[in-house]
This record gives sequence, structure tokens and C-alpha cells, in this order.
Amino acid sequence: MCISMAGLFLGPTAVALLNDHVFGVEGIRYSMAVIPLIFGVPVLLGLRAFWVPTTRYD
Repeated sequence: MCISMAGLFLGPTAVALLNDHVFGVEGIRYSMAVIPLIFGVPVLLGLRAFWVPTTRYD
């Protein structure tokens, strides 16, 4: 539940910050396209760290 709450708060806030400070008023589509790259890479790196210990027990 905490991860869901963090996602609900961080996602729209990150889009708004990118839109205001990086891409400008007309760049909301770019802001929304960049967010999965920003938050997806750490998730994939963390998934690898989680996957290795779980495969040892199988």
C-alpha cells in the first residue's frame, strides 16, 4: 500500500515538475513519456537484485 501511495503522489508530481521546468506548457506528452524511463530503470535494477536470491531457493 505504501508503494501505491508513493506512486500516486510521485507520478503526477514528477510529470508536473518536468512539464513546468523542462518541457514547457506544450510538452506534457514528453513529460508523460519520460516518467516511465525515470522510474522504470531503478525498478528494473531492483528487480534483478530481488530475482537472484529467490532463484537460489528453488
